[in-house]
Amino acid sequence: MRAQVGAQLAGQPADRVGGFELAARRERLDPARPLSQLGLDSLMATEVATTIRRRFGCLIPALEVIGADGIAHLARLVYARLARD
Repeated sequence: MRAQVGAQLAGQPADRVGGFELAARRERLDPARPLSQLGLDSLMATEVATTIRRRFGCLIPALEVIGADGIAHLARLVYARLARD
C-alpha cells in the first residue's frame, strides 16, 4: 500500500505535486526538500489536500501538506492515515 501511495503522489513529473506546478525545475528538484520551499503556497496546499482526500479517501490538512518535508514525507503521512483508518 505504501508503495502505491508513494507512486501515485510521486508518479507525476518531478516538478508537480497533486497536479500543481512548483517553482523548482525538474532537474533541480530535491525530493526531500520541503514543499513550502518549492513554491507551494496555502491555496495550492488546500488543493493538494483536496486531491489527496478524493484520491485516497483520507484527510491530510493543508497545514500538514505545506509543512511536509518533501514528496516522500507527504506519502508517509497519507499511508499512516490509511493504515490508521
